Amino acid sequence: MKNKLLLLFTFGIITFLCLYKLGQQPLSQWDEARRAINAMEMIRTGDLVNLYYRGLPEVSNFKPPFVVWCEALSFRLFGVGECLLRLPSALAMIVAFFVLFKIITLYRSPRFAAWTCLMLASVKGLIGWHVSRTGDTDSMLVLFLLLSVFFSLRVIDFGRRKSAYWAGLFIGLAFLTKGPAAWVLLPGLALYALLTKKIQLLIKQKETWMAIGLVVAFPVIWFLLKASLGAEPYPGHSKSFSFKRLFSKDIWERFSQTTGQEKMLFDPQFFFYSLDKMFNVWNYLFFIALAFGLVFLFSSRSRFISFLIKDERQKLLMLSLCLYFPLALFLALAADSHSWYMAPVIPFAGIVTFWFIRHFWHRSKFVKYAFGGILAFTLGRQVALFSDTNPKPSFIVENASTFQNARTIYVDGEIELDVLAYLYFFEKDMQFDMVPCPLEQGSVIVQGKFSEAARLCNGIKLIADDGKYRLYK
Repeated sequence: MKNKLLLLFTFGIITFLCLYKLGQQPLSQWDEARRAINAMEMIRTGDLVNLYYRGLPEVSNFKPPFVVWCEALSFRLFGVGECLLRLPSALAMIVAFFVLFKIITLYRSPRFAAWTCLMLASVKGLIGWHVSRTGDTDSMLVLFLLLSVFFSLRVIDFGRRKSAYWAGLFIGLAFLTKGPAAWVLLPGLALYALLTKKIQLLIKQKETWMAIGLVVAFPVIWFLLKASLGAEPYPGHSKSFSFKRLFSKDIWERFSQTTGQEKMLFDPQFFFYSLDKMFNVWNYLFFIALAFGLVFLFSSRSRFISFLIKDERQKLLMLSLCLYFPLALFLALAADSHSWYMAPVIPFAGIVTFWFIRHFWHRSKFVKYAFGGILAFTLGRQVALFSDTNPKPSFIVENASTFQNARTIYVDGEIELDVLAYLYFFEKDMQFDMVPCPLEQGSVIVQGKFSEAARLCNGIKLIADDGKYRLYK
């Protein structure tokens, strides 16, 4: 009975935090706003293969469109707005927590799994901006990668060979979500299979190779679709240009070319500050746990190996370390990394952390009470964080009635992404980088930076000017 209550409480908290005031925060600049524009353009064009921005083929976001499909479907079914843009991400994270619970219960008790999930609900790396609380790709990526881990473990540790097909399918769907990021956990899974001495068995199984074929099939089919149906982003470029840029940008450029914004090439500090941002105060316990492990390793290597590798009860701990470190080290080495790229391995950092807490749980009541206090504080902090709201762009708020009554919105010049996305949300006919003379009845012009076109057309009246943008009718 206590276990059932704990499970209900845990998933009640997770669902609440994922959905609480989901649409209250304005659109985030950059990725979320651009994806909102892509989704609105997909509804306008009906093109499910190519992404569009300002009426033209996308030249910045080269990722496959699975998340944009979901967001466009959400808009179609329920209407347009911040909440409905973010709804697919929020629902994906709720399901991802359930999958994580199932992964943990392969090796540990439901109670252990519930406490781990509850602790992870309190961190920004899973329920926070750029993951489940915004319309970005990372929440869906986490879901598909956790599903691939679950079915891979059924093959590696439980002999369910046909589960390999499901693992391959979900890695393929992860590719449709965020391109090559779909493969970030494969080195960790291979390391785990090697340490558990299952690698040779996996190589000999035909199901493994069929699953690999399924993983490869997704990018191949996507390439063929882009080659045949792709829109040319620039004159003279092939239809498959965006597919090629997906790989060159996400693999070679991300590893070798720094943007100068968050980190530099070979930045070991990223190993620490990425968790500091994404794992809240629990990151200190995680690093203390690693320090204890290193002391154990150097004091008695044979006992450490016997404990971590040979002890069947510690497989979950070893799995978590195997999955966490390859990605953490790769991102520390890469020139262009952001803290939210750690999202796929945050669940496994949580497992390591709670394993460490649980190890001392019965030895000291203080540990139990301290854990409860920190958990209550971090969960409360999540609620406070999601309750705090920034204002929408004043240009949109102050001129909302004008946009609502317009038939056509002409956009001329440079417009910030969040402002542009809100213009799309009025669901009017949108025209870009052109100003008709005379202006049709019921049309308005939003003039951005570096544009004087509207001044040259007689009969157009300036009705708003906030220093950044002008509105004419």
